[in-house]
Amino acid sequence: MSVTDSPENRALLQAIQNDWRTWSGSEKSGICSLYFSGGMILAGALLVFLAELSANQKTLCIFGLNTVLVGLAAFAMASLSSTDWPVVIGKKLKVYRPQDPGAYHRLCMAMLVAGKLQQDDLRAWLDAETSAGPVIEVEQVRGELC
Repeated sequence: MSVTDSPENRALLQAIQNDWRTWSGSEKSGICSLYFSGGMILAGALLVFLAELSANQKTLCIFGLNTVLVGLAAFAMASLSSTDWPVVIGKKLKVYRPQDPGAYHRLCMAMLVAGKLQQDDLRAWLDAETSAGPVIEVEQVRGELC
């Protein structure tokens, strides 16, 4: 069994695929969370402004301040919960032994050109890596034949 076909290496490839799925899904929800929290903050500010123009100053002001606080809390949670997926996946890629060295080299070159790991490049590499068979090491074959 070669190093590239070891159970640890296969588990690492599976972990990279799972991280990619999470990364590609979390980007959409993160943007929605930021829009939602921004909308809450603006709605609360509008309620506080209307409180100054209205006879129901206390009620509108309380609702407005509560809405602003909820919006700020949602913004903080969305900002703090975001994971830096390119860094997390990059650490796993450093210890991974590729089955398709050419595809791995193309991924590394794309990272160098872009300055960071991008989802499309990682997806292309994952497709190439999962379709590639295990690398057969010459020494291993010689040992089996002799």
